[in-house]
Amino acid sequence: SANALVVLSCSTAEDGEIEVRISNPSPFLEASFPSRLYFQWFDRFVWKGYRQPVTRSDLWGLNPEDTSREVVPLFDKHWRRTLGKVHRKGELGTKFHSSSGSVDLVNGSTRPRCPSILPALCRAYGLTLLFGCALLVCVNLLTFVSPQILRNLIVLVSGDDSLWKGYLYAATLIIVASIQTAFNSQYTYKMMVVAIRVRMALISVIYRKALCMSNKTRKESTVGEIVNLMSVDAARIFDAIPNLNIIWSAPFQIGLALYFLWEYMGPAVLAGLTVMLILIPVNGFIAKKLKALQICQMKTKDQRIRLMNEVLNGIKVLKLYAWEPPYEKVLQGMREKEIGILTKQAYLSAVTSSHLGGRASLVHLYKAFVGGRASLGEFPSVYAFRHWRVHMWVGVPVLVSLLTFMTYILMDQNNELTAQTAFVSLTLFNIMRGPLALLPLVIGTMIQANVSLNRINSYLASEELDRNSVSHETSEQYPLVIENGSFSWGRGDDPFLRDINVTVKEGALLAVVGTVGSGKTSLISAFLGEMDKLSGRVNTKGSIAYVPQQAWIQQATIQDNIMFGKPLDKIKYLRVIEACALRNDLQILPGGDQTEIGEKGINLSGGQKQRVSLARAVYRDTEVYLLDDPLSAVDSHVGKHIFENVIGPSGLLKHKTRVLVTHSITYLPKVDMILVLKDGKVLERGTYRELVQSRGAFADFLDQHLQEIVAHNHTSQSLELEEVKQQLESSLGREQFQRTFSRALSQMSQTRSISDSLEDLRSKAGSMMSSTSERFEGSLHLTDGVTYEGFNSTTSGVPYERFNSTASSKQAFGSRRQEDKEETNRRFSLDKGRKLIKDELAQIGNVDWAVYKYYIEAITVAFAIATVSCNAVQQCFYALSNMWLTVWSTNGYGAVNETTNLTIYSPQDLYLGLYGFLGSMQVIGAVLATLATSIGSVKASKYLHNSLLRNVLRLPQTLFDTTPTGRILNRFSLDINVLDDTFPMVLRICVPQIFRLAAIFGIIIYTTPIFVVAIIPVVLVYCFIQ
Repeated sequence: SANALVVLSCSTAEDGEIEVRISNPSPFLEASFPSRLYFQWFDRFVWKGYRQPVTRSDLWGLNPEDTSREVVPLFDKHWRRTLGKVHRKGELGTKFHSSSGSVDLVNGSTRPRCPSILPALCRAYGLTLLFGCALLVCVNLLTFVSPQILRNLIVLVSGDDSLWKGYLYAATLIIVASIQTAFNSQYTYKMMVVAIRVRMALISVIYRKALCMSNKTRKESTVGEIVNLMSVDAARIFDAIPNLNIIWSAPFQIGLALYFLWEYMGPAVLAGLTVMLILIPVNGFIAKKLKALQICQMKTKDQRIRLMNEVLNGIKVLKLYAWEPPYEKVLQGMREKEIGILTKQAYLSAVTSSHLGGRASLVHLYKAFVGGRASLGEFPSVYAFRHWRVHMWVGVPVLVSLLTFMTYILMDQNNELTAQTAFVSLTLFNIMRGPLALLPLVIGTMIQANVSLNRINSYLASEELDRNSVSHETSEQYPLVIENGSFSWGRGDDPFLRDINVTVKEGALLAVVGTVGSGKTSLISAFLGEMDKLSGRVNTKGSIAYVPQQAWIQQATIQDNIMFGKPLDKIKYLRVIEACALRNDLQILPGGDQTEIGEKGINLSGGQKQRVSLARAVYRDTEVYLLDDPLSAVDSHVGKHIFENVIGPSGLLKHKTRVLVTHSITYLPKVDMILVLKDGKVLERGTYRELVQSRGAFADFLDQHLQEIVAHNHTSQSLELEEVKQQLESSLGREQFQRTFSRALSQMSQTRSISDSLEDLRSKAGSMMSSTSERFEGSLHLTDGVTYEGFNSTTSGVPYERFNSTASSKQAFGSRRQEDKEETNRRFSLDKGRKLIKDELAQIGNVDWAVYKYYIEAITVAFAIATVSCNAVQQCFYALSNMWLTVWSTNGYGAVNETTNLTIYSPQDLYLGLYGFLGSMQVIGAVLATLATSIGSVKASKYLHNSLLRNVLRLPQTLFDTTPTGRILNRFSLDINVLDDTFPMVLRICVPQIFRLAAIFGIIIYTTPIFVVAIIPVVLVYCFIQ
């Protein structure tokens, strides 16, 4: 809320107050070079995670350079430079008219520029990114060493070379793979570090923007949109950063692969290259469509999250009026629009992209996952699945290899597809398969990141409050000064405060009074810089504490709310507790000051929340206090106690500069100065006696307040009435007071007469509606014992908290205390030390099979069977195509007549045609598998969202009282985004690889049965590691 943002901005810690303490430093800081290279320093944590579930306390502290204390200031420095350049380009310039000799002021640029955070991010974290680029170059170069070694190994097997060379080649393959894995692991680590730092910087700048948004921007940017920027958009940029280097790495690898293919197959490579070049504009067209769909999806998601946030914040009203079904339909309608967009994306992905449908080896398969080259042991990492989606044009690798082999065979009868040529070329094709797969991935990911980047840029470029509207000159004589100030709540709006001149002496107590809407709170906001200054000067000197009219309470213990990050000073703390009349309340609460306060202070009354808010400000011990009617939510006895012991001339703040907005006249004789506001203007100022004797606007205010007191003249208010009578009689004189009091009684009588008439009409209307109510009695069921705390029977529908804030001063302190005690015990009966807000539960260990079963049911059994079947068929054709290529390269050249030197038969057409058929079937199987997976995932996402929404809206109110709204909102934003985007991608990768793994092992075991002896321990170790 706005109050929370203002309190946070006014309560920032002083420089040097926060110290960095790393209680459990990471062993990375002291690790040796080999340990860092192979991540040996991390082994201890892995073993701990194997033996027992890892908790937060087991985590090491962040490295100093990875903390927000280091990361965010570095980004801020470059971001300020970017903003400075944009502002300088947009500054006013001059234009000279030679004909008239006049000079006009013109804008520095023809159109306003929206500053981008991209240059600042590049300058802040570009060096680490460049180091990652160097590592990726090494990884890419090592990738092409393996085909050369493979060629020598095939030649060795076919010839009569020494056996030791075979061992040497095999050992070299292992060494190259090990070095490649080390470099790739370092590259992945560096890129993830950059991604984490960028996300940290983005969340920081988005949050800081929320603290300084203008009032106009605050109306346009809802909490739901800001949550989306932090949770979804920042995450998408985070996902895009590891893919960033593929933009240049993919063409680099494709170029090297084509170069080596030219050495083996000559100009035949141009046939495959032509196919790839033709598909580039098609790729661009698809990218444009994906971007448009992505923008529509994000807009629809924003609308849904915004409404969901409003529903969660007003859930009590929805339940009181039984509005859950209509709001559920509205949210489902918004979700239906999202599902429509996701369905279009699913069809597009099925036609244009899929998993690796070619003949890649398992090692090359996972190399494609991580963009560089990775070890086999990293293959099943779900983390890699989350951040590296492998999309590819399914037909491109098959078509490229088919056309290349066909051209190679047909262009010259002497060209033979030997095992060396076939399998080395196929290895190079598989290497090229990774970049071909990742280019569409990068396009899709960059489209998402670009959309998110533009959304963040637009948000950061939105209007914010002028930080220079309030100066902080320490040489100023007075701590609070406004000179000729005019202020509005939005740029371009009419001024709400006009011609304000206010000076508050150091240590003085200024009371601001006036009727409702006169501008009292606005004056406080003007001092805080929360209004747009149209003219004049505002200066504040010293630290400021602000107590808003609506108390802002953290979800923490009462003690933590009061200390607010300050160290505990027990003597000072107890004095503040006593002065703010909290001692009796702490005795009521089951845990004392260690009682946890729920979100928005749900287990505290309005008066208790206000006193905690006041205690926090007093404990802060600042130089200036801005108090916006903090006594309105407490009864007269408590208010008098707080004024005497905290705010007044003998209170804890007696030496502080204080501005008190109040409606009560009982405290006014004890203040140093009174400011009377009406319609945004200062009508009068002076001491209490001066203003009373002047009989101006302040006297009218006294008359109105006296009428209110007389109108509510009953036992609980008699003491206040007598006190006011004595004050006015001594100030106005007995005769003048009697006239004022008589006028108040007369106007009060007229008001009561009107109220009685309205009550008669209401009772008649009630009797007329009684029969109608009886008719609906059977259809409306109310649970016994449910009390509607949001409304009071005497308020005619006025919300409880507002009624409480205006009527609490009419109740006795003792009865109020007993009511608070009963209310607290009834609604939140907690044992001492028990937390009201429980920690969020997270599953530990393996996921239960019931979860998989539930998701399969959400997909529907038909789509699940179709997904499995299509993937199985595709992998069968994959295995058959590999086996057929082996047959082709072994004996595919027929018999030759030695006399005529002519081929007796030429089965090349058969081999080539069947190879093409198997590849085509593989493509069709991949498309159908991707389509089944994508559509099934969309159906599951729709079903799970609607089920979640229906169950959440039907939860009891107590659960919403004890569960943070942000935690529930995350289920509908971040977790639904996982169902929409991440989990379908995992399925498109994981399911095919299970069948691919089975096919690879089957082929190897069929051709080399001894492989079973080696694969069993490898699989066991692999499963153990996972």
